[in-house]
Amino acid sequence: MPEEAFFEDYNFTPREKELLGYLVRGYSRKDIAEILGISENTVKVHLSSIYRQTGVKNKNELFKLISEYQVTRLDYNSYAFSALSCLVKDWQDKNGIKLS
Repeated sequence: MPEEAFFEDYNFTPREKELLGYLVRGYSRKDIAEILGISENTVKVHLSSIYRQTGVKNKNELFKLISEYQVTRLDYNSYAFSALSCLVKDWQDKNGIKLS
């Protein structure tokens, strides 16, 4: 899947990939912690690691990076069909965020 290239380029751990999947589906840190059976603080630690690895400061910047990555690195067709991109787009629409 196209998102695997993104995960590999940033060397995410399996747990970081799992957590990112929930994040882009709109789950809160608290919900993610409950689902994964870890503390909310551990979720924050994983998110901090993801942000540090990708060079972003927050979730909005991460989602922008994912969108840009898939357009520039994987071409438009991959972007259009990627499940991860669809999840990011849904989150953007739900939160009224437009990326230029």
